[in-house]
Amino acid sequence: MIHKLLSNPTVREFLRVILAVLIALLLGFIITLFVSEDPIGAYKAFIFGPLTKLNRAGEWIKESITLMLLGLATALVFKANLFSLGAEGQMLFGALVSGSVALFVPLPGIIRIPLALVAAGLVGFAYGAIPGYLKAHLNANEIVSTLMLNALALRFYDYVLINFIKPPNAGYNASDFFPKEGSLPNFIPDLPFIHDFRQIFVNQANVTIMLWIAILLAIGVYYLMYRTPYGYELRMLGANLKFARYGGVNTKQTIVLAFALSGLVAGVAGAH
Repeated sequence: MIHKLLSNPTVREFLRVILAVLIALLLGFIITLFVSEDPIGAYKAFIFGPLTKLNRAGEWIKESITLMLLGLATALVFKANLFSLGAEGQMLFGALVSGSVALFVPLPGIIRIPLALVAAGLVGFAYGAIPGYLKAHLNANEIVSTLMLNALALRFYDYVLINFIKPPNAGYNASDFFPKEGSLPNFIPDLPFIHDFRQIFVNQANVTIMLWIAILLAIGVYYLMYRTPYGYELRMLGANLKFARYGGVNTKQTIVLAFALSGLVAGVAGAH
């Protein structure tokens, strides 16, 4: 019975993820032993602390959304057995472009917010395609190219923020507050029969609709990888580059698109 259960690829994948999480928690606890006077109490607070108050749970979910999107972005490239460290730079460009749209484009929120999200995804797509092209056509090392592009993105982000976005009287490098029309709404819709319940989340745990967007993107990435011809080509490329090439896969196009789609998801993460 157990052998039959373990022979199921889905079960094996689930157990692999659980094992990875448990190993990470164990390593974290070992590190805590050396840096904390009360390691058990510290680790208990680390694991269960976000569940004790609504505002803590909200902050935990908000941080998880960005990490989820960046994980999805990285997974797309990793599936092709390639290594992209460029999600940071793509996220910065997404943040810069989406923030600029939210601040300066005089449109109602129902148009401005989707426009900001689309702009973030498109700029991430374009910036992600650069290391993909370098890898596919010039065989440039993707780790080096993505790290260099991260540095370039950070400098460009700082330059635009300081010289064009930061208010003249600001004492630190930051944009002005986003107007209501450019701010992401709460993840719970404002319906009359749940208005009071929604207000609790708005006041104490301001989790935005990016939660639903992240979930939809996770479903979309899974569907792309395992239910589309491109996903099959991507997995074949990751398994064996030469076999994929001999099997008729346009490996160069597949590589460029993998990096570009990874950049799209990372760019959307920047809009959060």
